[in-house]
Amino acid sequence: MSAAFLDAAASYFGLADTSIRKKECFTDSGELVMVFEIPLSIDDIEGITQRMKVMREESVAEPEIDLSAVPYPAPEEMRQAYNALSPAEKSRYGSFARFMAMGGDAEQAPPTEGAGARQVVHLDTPEEPEPTNMDAVWVNDEECSPAQRQFASDSDFILRRHLIQWAMLTDEQKQKAKL
Repeated sequence: MSAAFLDAAASYFGLADTSIRKKECFTDSGELVMVFEIPLSIDDIEGITQRMKVMREESVAEPEIDLSAVPYPAPEEMRQAYNALSPAEKSRYGSFARFMAMGGDAEQAPPTEGAGARQVVHLDTPEEPEPTNMDAVWVNDEECSPAQRQFASDSDFILRRHLIQWAMLTDEQKQKAKL
């Protein structure tokens, strides 16, 4: 794996600010595995043990919920629902994985009647054209500088692109984004 992928993985897991001694990526029984070696200080060990105590208390306090009773749509159904969305609706999610995580386009429950209930109304309005200076733009990995990769708002590792804020784009990237 490339160093950029390992750095991004460390950032993804919240380890970017730690002093990682070794980063490794390998496959084990067909499964991709990452290893990050992090030196621990006495303060780290004390913090970890405190966190263990809190986690133990939280697990005792919270009743277990039977998730098997909750009906979840099959991934094939979710994929069909995602593919049926308009491009504007798809852009709200950004990816199929986020669509799945957010529960898809499940309809909202109707508002309850009674005092203080809000009425929900859906308005069909035409889409506004994209502004010429967008807040952020997807840029291919090869066209990104290391700083742009580091400070990207989002990254899509499958399509090898990063969401870069408009202010961080070069003039050439801005011109390309306007097309």
